[in-house]
Amino acid sequence: MPRIFMIRHGHASAGWDADPDPDLDAIGRQQAADVAQKLSKQPAMQIVSSPMLRCLETARPLANMWSKSPIIEPRVSEIIAPTTDLKERTEWLRNLMQGTWTQTSTESQNWRKSVIEALLQCTEDTVVFSHFVAINAALGSASKNDQVLISQPGYCSVNIFSTDGNSLKLIKQGESAETIIR
Repeated sequence: MPRIFMIRHGHASAGWDADPDPDLDAIGRQQAADVAQKLSKQPAMQIVSSPMLRCLETARPLANMWSKSPIIEPRVSEIIAPTTDLKERTEWLRNLMQGTWTQTSTESQNWRKSVIEALLQCTEDTVVFSHFVAINAALGSASKNDQVLISQPGYCSVNIFSTDGNSLKLIKQGESAETIIR
């Protein structure tokens, strides 16, 4: 069964309330280098990344190390908020994370399904650079837990799943760290 190494991006230069697509700050660039070094002990595998800048920048050191170009996969991007207003978006996210997926909008439920479908379609060992809520969607699927917030994956934490194409199985949960939604 293929393994999926699902990694949260490194520390961003701005929060949800300040920039819709921030890059990494100096801490995040170091985290990206560190996780690449950690994964370099694995045989080179396919690299998939959210199209968001912070994920692409987190993937870069590993991609360079393995001489691979990341496959851009929009389905593992961050959850789509119903507003582009950054303050409203932040409040929406706070509320979302307090509930269950069945309590969310059809759009949010469909987004969750698309994240899981993208992971289930991995047919070989794959490293996926993604986001906080997407990782929670995968953890919830693997544990059959409908809560939106299952864990607080730390920056560049590595969650390892396996898939048979029909379901996700959690092999190892990555490190947690408190994330503050600014």
